Amino acid sequence: MAAVAFGWRKDDMERAANSEEQDVALAYRIAVACYGPDARLEPLSRLNNAVFRVRFGAEARILKLALTGDAAGLRKERMLLELLHRHGIPAPTLEHADIDARLVGRPFLAMLDAGSANLAQVLQSGSQDIHALMREMGAVLARIHGLSLVQGGDIRAEGIVPRDAAAYLERILARGDWAAGHGLIDAQEAALFRALPMPSMAGTSLCHGDFHAVQCVVLGGRIAAVVDWDKAWSGNPQIDLAVTHAYLESYCPAEPLAHFFMGYLAHRSLPPGYARESLPARIAHVLGMMQVWQRQGRAQFVARGVELFRAYLRAWTAQ
Repeated sequence: MAAVAFGWRKDDMERAANSEEQDVALAYRIAVACYGPDARLEPLSRLNNAVFRVRFGAEARILKLALTGDAAGLRKERMLLELLHRHGIPAPTLEHADIDARLVGRPFLAMLDAGSANLAQVLQSGSQDIHALMREMGAVLARIHGLSLVQGGDIRAEGIVPRDAAAYLERILARGDWAAGHGLIDAQEAALFRALPMPSMAGTSLCHGDFHAVQCVVLGGRIAAVVDWDKAWSGNPQIDLAVTHAYLESYCPAEPLAHFFMGYLAHRSLPPGYARESLPARIAHVLGMMQVWQRQGRAQFVARGVELFRAYLRAWTAQ
């Protein structure tokens, strides 16, 4: 998966005055070098990496360009994609990798385009295939959780690094203070959140860290690939499931959600009391989603997050 050598001139850098323009200029050079002079770019996102769809003729590829010269995230993703393919879990197929940033001074991955639609879009469309797809989504997550790693912690290409559980927990609990500080919840609700018994992170299961319908690429009525492995970690799969659960409850109707759990339970059992014991992790993730939505100016989504936060808190205190 070698990349073709290509130069980067000083005048090009000067013309690409801001970072987003620079990303596009670099991505275009990569696309031309790997796929020819007729390559065209479609920007897709610019969160953890600058992501583009590259089109040439009737074909398409996905290009992930690191936002800086740090290759740690893409190195980790390359390693995880190889692991997933070995175990038959749907994941993107790499075609080019330049982790050493030899081509344009930034690391990148180029992979086959698994499809242009994700499961969230199919869910929104009201397709008749949605229940089967939601069961498949649940089954895929169960299979991911069935992969056992050598130890728990943060996954890096060079190995797994144990987490500082106390520091991590404090960052999670600070989300309640943030929400209260922004007037989204009151001080009493923030105090109740701080008192919740958060589940232990201990475990060795592969956890996606951000698994929901947006990350499931759909093609031909099947989930063709699970994408965005930047946040993957090794630990307690019930936390990872609770993250997905909270995501889905923020936008997924009850019936498709039930089919997701049917798919999960067909491959993996839940511990007794999951419905209640997962509530603290679900509450924490809703607060994390609210932070993201607030930064993005998505007031309607923030309001849904507040609604879900309070529903979860009522469910906890009622039992």
